Order: sequence, then C-alpha cells, then structure tokens
Amino acid sequence: DFAAKTLICWSPEASAEAMRFTTPPPPDRRSSAPDRSRLGTPWQLAGQLCGGGPDNKMAAAAAPCTVALADVLACGEGLVVLDRRGRGGFGATLFWKTPGVRGIWIEGGAIPDGEQVALLSAPQPSESDGDFVVVRAADGRQGWTKVANIRLPSSS
Repeated sequence: DFAAKTLICWSPEASAEAMRFTTPPPPDRRSSAPDRSRLGTPWQLAGQLCGGGPDNKMAAAAAPCTVALADVLACGEGLVVLDRRGRGGFGATLFWKTPGVRGIWIEGGAIPDGEQVALLSAPQPSESDGDFVVVRAADGRQGWTKVANIRLPSSS
C-alpha cells in the first residue's frame, strides 16, 4: 500500500482480477506455424496456378504458365537456384548457420551460382538482413540463405 508505505503479500491466485495482468501462456507451436496444407505440394500448387486443378500433375507440367518465386516460397518446398546476381563480386553463396549472424557459415565452403538446391522452409525474417530460407545442396549441405540469393530454375 503506497499511502501507508507498507508491503502487502500478493499472489496471482489471490484474485481473478490480478490474473488479467499476467503474461498469457505461450501459443501452441503447432498452431503458430504457417498453414501450408491449403497450398499442397509444389505440383498441386503449380496445377492450381496454371488452371489444372489441385491434383492434375500433367496439366501443371504442360501448362504454359509461370509459377512465381513468391508462390514457391509460400509453399516452403521445391527446387530453387542459387544466384547472387553478381552482388558483392562473388559468384557463390555461403550457407548461414543462423539467419543474420554473419561470419558463422556452414562447413564446406561456398556453393556456386547456378546450382539447384532444395527449398526446405518458408521465409523467416532476421533482425538485420531480411528474409532467409533453409536450403539443401545436392551434396547434402544444409543451411540458411537469403531469399535475395535464390531464383526459380529456368524453364528451358
């Protein structure tokens, strides 16, 4: 009590009113993950985007349309190509161990531009370096790379 200049013992269980001001429980991790079930597999996504329907792989493969990188990123899986586009004077990309933490790279060196890698996650923001995704190279190395360093494979 401030006016009386005394301390009062308090317990959150003592008052339902006090419970309004406590920290809420953490959200269920499963419910906080992005819902990708509506997107389906990359084949299904391509079929939907190209007018073939969600289960028509042949229409997706033969359809004369282009799936955007944003659609593949939203799906969180598929094949992408590493491409720094000449930024920084490098023609290769190092995989990050932790998004936004510079200088701590996955062992094995850089992966050259033009190499196709498997996309394993949807974009995740970092505090200082933009969005990152998890990718896996053909040799099995797996790590984070900036979204700015990937593109879709050429259609040729």
